[in-house]
Amino acid sequence: MRTLTPLKQFIIVAAILVLAYFGVMPVLMRKIKQDNGQQQAKLQETREVNKNSLHPDVNIISSAPQGQVVLPHKDCIKMPGSVRQDLYICVHPVKNDIWISGALKSGKLWEDSLIQEMMVALKADQRLQLIDIGCNIGLYSLWAAALDRHVLSVEMMMTNVQLLQMSLELSNLTSMVTIVNNAIYKDHRELGVKLISDNIGGNSLDVPNTPDVIDDKAAKLTVKTICMNDLVPLVRNTRVYLKMDIENSEHFALQCADEFFKEVDVKIVQMEWHQRVPENRQVILSFMASRGYNMSRSANSNMYVDMNSIPGDVFFLKVS
Repeated sequence: MRTLTPLKQFIIVAAILVLAYFGVMPVLMRKIKQDNGQQQAKLQETREVNKNSLHPDVNIISSAPQGQVVLPHKDCIKMPGSVRQDLYICVHPVKNDIWISGALKSGKLWEDSLIQEMMVALKADQRLQLIDIGCNIGLYSLWAAALDRHVLSVEMMMTNVQLLQMSLELSNLTSMVTIVNNAIYKDHRELGVKLISDNIGGNSLDVPNTPDVIDDKAAKLTVKTICMNDLVPLVRNTRVYLKMDIENSEHFALQCADEFFKEVDVKIVQMEWHQRVPENRQVILSFMASRGYNMSRSANSNMYVDMNSIPGDVFFLKVS
């Protein structure tokens, strides 16, 4: 019996492999395509269910600018402190927003230490999603989205939303953020807004115990309110970093948040704390304690908070 030469053996093996490849690959490709189609169908079905389950007052806004909306002011700068050269933030005229836009225009990152606390937490847990309630012009939202995290940004002021849309488009991050243009409150209604002409970031709902500094020269504005519970269908990940900065209305928001904290695994809550009256502080402390949260000075470790010297922002860490 003749022995095949190495060359002939190679040719035969190669031929078998080629035949196998062209015979099997079409089947595999059809299978992959079928599986992908099923996954896309399930995803679309989930999105439709979520959309249909939303309260009618929830106003979802496109994360990209729509139509020919022309703002009286367009000033977009590179994000201070970011290692990404393509991360931009669009700001208000400094005369209208002396604190946040003013700091950014001067090259300083507003609330730098708090943003770094959030970033450390997000990097430590790849499953965390940011929910940014009172996102303003989107400072926190942009940092989280740049880390490839899905963000749910909630903001009552349309002028802030429009700046966030431009920032997301310039930074190629529109797919990472869902925007809701509503105020968060204890129920569904229309409320007036206390406007401050030189501090847009300080605008608040016209309800008791919110900042009473108001500029009578500013234009009057009303907004529709929704509950935190209404946000549940929009949450992409069940593990959440929740940042709340709604100018002393947090105690109202928590009165309609039972389902939110039941359905969503909120690991960390960051909350502005200064200027609260004692009874409103107690509402928040009782709500958080009853759900297994400890108050801390850090988002990443339990650091004792002296109730006689409470910082501007605090964190509530889930411990149970």
